[in-house]
Parts: sequence; structure tokens; C-alpha cells
Amino acid sequence: MATGGLVRVVGARGGAGATTFAALVARSVAATRPVVLVDVGLLGGGTEVVLGIEDAPGARWADLAAVQGELDPADLDGVLPHWGDVHVLGPDRRGAPDALDALAAVLDALRRAGRTVVMDVPAAALADPRVRTACTWPRSRTRDVLVTTQDLPGVAAGLAVAPLVAPDAALVLRARRSSRVAPAEAAHVLGLGCLGVLADERGLAGAIERGLGPVVRRRGQLARAAQRVAGLLDVAPRRSA
Repeated sequence: MATGGLVRVVGARGGAGATTFAALVARSVAATRPVVLVDVGLLGGGTEVVLGIEDAPGARWADLAAVQGELDPADLDGVLPHWGDVHVLGPDRRGAPDALDALAAVLDALRRAGRTVVMDVPAAALADPRVRTACTWPRSRTRDVLVTTQDLPGVAAGLAVAPLVAPDAALVLRARRSSRVAPAEAAHVLGLGCLGVLADERGLAGAIERGLGPVVRRRGQLARAAQRVAGLLDVAPRRSA
């Protein structure tokens, strides 16, 4: 059976761009193998809004909330909405605060199916031990990315979340024009290796507002950082012909 992998993109604070970055990582993975982008924030439809797929047909967490125990991976085939080649599972306007049992069952099914999963994990969700248990895959197939802002509030938020991510997690900083925190300093304080500092890319916000999702330059900073994260997991075997 094919072996998938898990990338947990953890947003230390709101406004850091973790959801956008998780989507870009998933799209990078989708160029070479099937991938599912999973939004673990069960109270709203943040990822769907960013991707512009609120009205796309398919199952959301509210539809799967009653799932318990072992789930046949085939039951998920063709039922999820998608953004391009990326299949997406998240909450919609209904929310799904009671879907934690389903979270464990769905992630286990995706693991057994050999799917690669990119997770958008808010810090508040990761603080729940039930979420951490559900989101645990074999260590060799899991990578964590901590996303926070390049300023004192961002570093402070990162300090609260850092104990919950893997020691080898990669740090991604969202640039701030008036920041007085150097990337090396933030990495040292958080005890993580800094993958990069991401500036706002022209046209990104407009593309999201038009319902296109995060459209970025193929060779731009954001796209290259997402490709590096996919490379960290070694999740790029070629699709079979």
C-alpha cells in the first residue's frame, strides 16, 4: 500500500497567514500525488472562504460528525469538495464542534489509504489533547510547520505553541514592516529552524477576494517556501501513469 504523509501547519496567532500557507503547501504536493487539505478549526469555514469553495458540492465536517470507529477509506472517495487538484475537508457555515470523534476516524482512514494530508491547525485546536491524539501519525511521515508573525506578539504566541509541535518543526514568519525581531532571533527564542520570512505578495489578497483562492507567482517567495515544506516530508513520488 502507498505510504502517505502528514504536514501539520500550525498557526500561532490569527493573521499570520497559516491557512493560506497550508493551502499552498497542499497545492504543491498535489502536483505529484493525491492530497487532502484538512481544516481542524471545527467552528467555522475559514479555509473554504480563503479557497473560494463555499458553494462547491461535497461533504463537510458537519456531514461526517456522526462517524465513529473505523471508516472504510473508500467511503471518502469522490465525496469531498476540491480546489483544483486539492481535495478539501473542513467546516462550513454550520460548524462542527462535535466532530472530534469523526476527526480521528477520518484521519485514520486517510492514513490507511496512503493519502498525504496537509492540516490547517489553529493553535487553540492543537491545545486540545484529543486533537493532538487524532493528528498523530508515524513520526517518520510527519512534519510540523509553525507559522507566526515576525514581531513580539508573534514570538510570544509562538512560545505558547512551540511545546505542542515537534522539536524539528520548521518556523515560517510572516513579515511585518515595522518588526524589530530578526528571523534568527525569533528562531533562537522558539528553538526552531527558520524556513523563511514571507512578505505579502501583490495580488494575493485580491485573488482571494474574487474567490480564486491564494493565487501566487510560481517562482515567488510563497510558492518556493511551500515547495520546501513538501520537500521536508519527502512527499513527492511521481503519480503513476
